[in-house]
Amino acid sequence: GMRSFYLTLDTRELVYKLGLVDDEATTADSDKVMHHESPELEIWEGEGVLWYPFPDPKQTIMYRSPRQYLGAIYYNRLPCTPFSLYGVVTQDLPCPLVPTGSPTVPPPTQSPVMPPPSASPVISPTDVPSKSPTMSPLAGQTPAPIEPTAFPTQSPTQSFAPTMYPTSAEPTMSPVVPMRVNLVTTLRNVPERSMTPRESEKYIAILTAFLKRHTENSMVLDGIDLWHQELMAVEAKEGTVAVSAEKNVMARGATRQLFQARQRKKPQREPEIVQVPAMEITLILRIQISTLPTNLLGNMAAVAIHEHEQEFLSLLKEQQAFYTFFKGADGVIARVIDEVTYAPSASPTTEQYFLDKQAELEAAAALAAALLMEPAESNE
Repeated sequence: GMRSFYLTLDTRELVYKLGLVDDEATTADSDKVMHHESPELEIWEGEGVLWYPFPDPKQTIMYRSPRQYLGAIYYNRLPCTPFSLYGVVTQDLPCPLVPTGSPTVPPPTQSPVMPPPSASPVISPTDVPSKSPTMSPLAGQTPAPIEPTAFPTQSPTQSFAPTMYPTSAEPTMSPVVPMRVNLVTTLRNVPERSMTPRESEKYIAILTAFLKRHTENSMVLDGIDLWHQELMAVEAKEGTVAVSAEKNVMARGATRQLFQARQRKKPQREPEIVQVPAMEITLILRIQISTLPTNLLGNMAAVAIHEHEQEFLSLLKEQQAFYTFFKGADGVIARVIDEVTYAPSASPTTEQYFLDKQAELEAAAALAAALLMEPAESNE
């Protein structure tokens, strides 16, 4: 059979070849010269279309012929393939049966084959009930109730006796409850303000890394919680000059020659103690595992801070560009406390306090009323 195909693209990437003009043809038309063939196919020259999709046939300038197809053609050599896409296969070919387009089973009937149910029951009820109820319910009726037995039908389950050894291969891991140690660190020579949340987080992070480095052989530190911080005044470091509201006071040990010269002219008096602001920080250390008793864990942390005080201060001062609270710190002291102190309530809640408060409010109201009455009496 003969088939014609229209191959097109919406771009200029379709490639074809100029055709050959037949010697017998008067014009260069298509479908005149066969340029390729195989035992099954013959490919003839076609016509090129210069627009997408099809221009008007009257515009002959948009059509060029002859043109040859450049490309590959993939086809099936079996004569019976595809079966039902192009009609009935010729009878002279050894082709199998072609499947039908629709099922061969006849369609179902419009009405059921079984007769419809009767309008009334077939068996009429009796006037007298039966002597004894039926043992089993009839089909389509309510099932008869099941009479309870006098005793339970199943015996109670028996508990197994405890074994001499654990049944599991390995004992289960018990939950690890971290040990808690209360530690108070006093950071000396700091600004007269509390630490901001970011400064508190940085202080805890530096202290955690510091203690893990110096106590890793004796305990495993899980973390540190900040409980409370309080601003206080402590004795300044020896040689520190503090500026007071009235005059400059020099700490003990600073410029002894100047002190001796002043003592000759003025009567001798006790040197004035210089105090600087400090921040007392209450911390709770959470320790997972330790080889020491619980009462020694806090002391070990305090000793680590005391022995490596300059290292800890250096770690704090490395952050002074972003955390100015640690810029002037020159000392740190650590001590252990047994329990932390909870914040007091806003006001007592006893009954006597309530009665006293009510009496004060009533007295204030009476005094205000008396003051309002005095101008009126004077006017009379």
